Amino acid sequence: MTEPSEEFVSETYLVNYAGASVSPVTADFQDNTVSVDPYNYTIYWPIGDSVDVLNVTNLTDFDELTFTEIGENHVYIEVQNANSGCVDDTTFIVKVQGIPEINDVFTPNGDGVNDYYDFGAFGVKDIDVSIYSRWGEMVINWQDSNYQWDGRGINGEDLPEGVYYYVLIATGEDGHAYQKKGAITLLR
Repeated sequence: MTEPSEEFVSETYLVNYAGASVSPVTADFQDNTVSVDPYNYTIYWPIGDSVDVLNVTNLTDFDELTFTEIGENHVYIEVQNANSGCVDDTTFIVKVQGIPEINDVFTPNGDGVNDYYDFGAFGVKDIDVSIYSRWGEMVINWQDSNYQWDGRGINGEDLPEGVYYYVLIATGEDGHAYQKKGAITLLR
C-alpha cells in the first residue's frame, strides 16, 4: 500500500438502527470520511442466500438497506482512497429477530441427521413451547430458545412415532409477541 495523501480518515456509522427487531429491518449508514482525495465505497450485504454489492463514490448518506433474513446479517464496507489505494474497512451486524417457517418432520433415531427439533428462534428473550400428543396430553415443555427436542417425553422415555402438536409463545427482544401452533411429525 502506498502512503495516503495528506488526509484520509474513513468513518462510517450505522444510524437509525436500535437492535434486533421483526423483519423487515431497515438500516441507514452514514459516511463521515475525511479525504482530500476522491474515495470509493464497496458495500457487501446479504440478500437471501447471496451477497449484493454496491459501488459508490464520495457519498455522505447511503440509501437505506433492508434486511429480511432472520439472524445476524453482516454488512462489510470497504473504503478505498482512489489516488493512494489505501483501504479501510469495517463490518456491521444488523439483527433480524423471528421464528422462521417451521420444518414439520424430524427423525430422532441417532443417525446424526435431523435428530433434534427446534424452532430456529433468533432474537427472542422469552419462549414457552409445549408439545402435545394427538390426545391432548402434554408430552414435553421448555422455556429455552436454544433447546433442541430429541423426541423424548417429560419422563425421559422415547416417544412413539406419530404426529404431535405444538403451541409456541415467545417475546422478541423488541417486545414483539409471537404465537404459533401447528403439527410436528416424529419419525424413528
